[in-house]
Amino acid sequence: MPKRALLIVLFAACRFFAANATDFLVIFDPVSCALFNQYEQPMSAGEKESLPANAPFEIINDRELMGDQVTKAMRLSLFSTTYYLILDGRGNPSGLGPAVASRYNGCTRHYDTVTVAISSVKFYSRFPPGGKSVVVKKDETLVRVFSISGATLFLRLTTPGFFGWSNAPLSSFRAPDRKTSSQPEDDFADTHKRIMKRLTDANQRYDTLFSFFNTVTGQGKSTPFWQYSRNEALRQYRLKGSEETIRQLESSTRLIFRDIEYTLMGKPFHADMRNGTISIEPRRKP
Repeated sequence: MPKRALLIVLFAACRFFAANATDFLVIFDPVSCALFNQYEQPMSAGEKESLPANAPFEIINDRELMGDQVTKAMRLSLFSTTYYLILDGRGNPSGLGPAVASRYNGCTRHYDTVTVAISSVKFYSRFPPGGKSVVVKKDETLVRVFSISGATLFLRLTTPGFFGWSNAPLSSFRAPDRKTSSQPEDDFADTHKRIMKRLTDANQRYDTLFSFFNTVTGQGKSTPFWQYSRNEALRQYRLKGSEETIRQLESSTRLIFRDIEYTLMGKPFHADMRNGTISIEPRRKP
């Protein structure tokens, strides 16, 4: 092959692999970081505590200006939800150190599910594989997040979830069995039941809380409640109530949203929240 043609082939290959390479920031302790939510608002300690330990944030942009055109931040994505990590005066992520997070460059992104194909696989909390470990038995389904240097970070879909590393060979896993379904929405049916159970529990607490409040104050405030609606592929869970009440319940609504995000991990759906409405639709392919 002529030298010029070889260079063109090598350049094309480099572009292909660069396009498929992704950088990740695995945060061990989200509370220690200066994290902002998708609305560019600082997250409270409680909100950061709701994030899973060892969460793999995909790095979308190392450095960008936020809406105030002053604050510089790193833009991150955790399972399609946007977060911002504030940069200090030297351009470094604020509150980030080797004990808090670790960055991995040039990773292979997966975002798919696999099933353990052998008797068991051990997963570790740190890379290279080490630290706290769990053993996962045959036939359990996991989310495969990304790979680097022969090791892969997985999410175990338990409560609480566990992000763990494994360097087990590919033959240790297989694609999950696909259930036959006459209707595509059957894939969401179980998830919808779990979400509605969470929202029904919240409605019951609201009813108890506001009944007590109205008895004490005599104000007769209407009780908020969650309502479900659907428009084709878009599913919405809306908190119905006055604007004042929705603002007062913002923190608890965010916790509900985090629970729903966790429920959707490993599933082909993406959740978004705005003004007391949680919207879920099919996840776009990266």
